[in-house]
Amino acid sequence: MKRVITLTGLAMAIGLATMGAQAADYVAGKDYRVLDNPEKISGDAIIVREFFWYGCPHCNVLNPHMEKWAKNKDKDVAFFKTPAALNPVWEANARGF
Repeated sequence: MKRVITLTGLAMAIGLATMGAQAADYVAGKDYRVLDNPEKISGDAIIVREFFWYGCPHCNVLNPHMEKWAKNKDKDVAFFKTPAALNPVWEANARGF
């Protein structure tokens, strides 16, 4: 069992190390367009932002609880769901959102 955990940890470390190198290659105006911030929040609102991925089992388990909470949240709380895009597969899901 320790070998599996060690290999998994090593694979994660390699994945995280290469992910940062790929992200550095994107150029604003060439690879993506910077958008104006559409969220206009006035006053002293508390902002809660949920980042999720449609393929994440943890996000799927949490979603019903977040939806229930969002219906009953205080009026001074602004809640936003934001799709995460950490790789090309996640990006396709985020664009669908």
